[in-house]
Amino acid sequence: GIRHAAALSYAETIDRSWEAVSQMLANQGGQGSTAAFWEEKRIPRWFRYGAASYVERFFIDNTVAEEHQLGVRNWAMSNLRRTAPPSSLEQIFEFQLDPNDPASSNKVLLEAGLLMSFIIDGPVPAVRTAHGAFKAALSGGGDAKAAVEELQKVLLAHKSEFNLYYEKI
Repeated sequence: GIRHAAALSYAETIDRSWEAVSQMLANQGGQGSTAAFWEEKRIPRWFRYGAASYVERFFIDNTVAEEHQLGVRNWAMSNLRRTAPPSSLEQIFEFQLDPNDPASSNKVLLEAGLLMSFIIDGPVPAVRTAHGAFKAALSGGGDAKAAVEELQKVLLAHKSEFNLYYEKI
């Protein structure tokens, strides 16, 4: 929905692919390189689409009564639990969408949103710290790719907590 689109638009605003887009425009709308477009990104696809999924389906809605604040998240989790067994963190990081398989792609989006929920709302201080370092690198012009690699390493080190979060949320 609209939350998902707004989040993707925001991500594109702060993480543009100037070189790839410039090259495509120089070719007057001709062939551009999708790989070059994504290679230029400092925010990985799993994070970018995970954030969009988070703001659409995993946010805490503080505009409603407290007993209803997790309503959308609970609905998203009920949909996710009806799918095949959970993907590994490595599979979530790979973020493989298949336009010919909408059910599988929906699962990928839901799992990336759940991972963002774990990063933002979860119980592991080391994950929040690594996320903060990534945000600082991104906003300060630092090495965001190295910071996201560190975030992924921290997430992998806490996969048991993520799996528990998946079960309990």
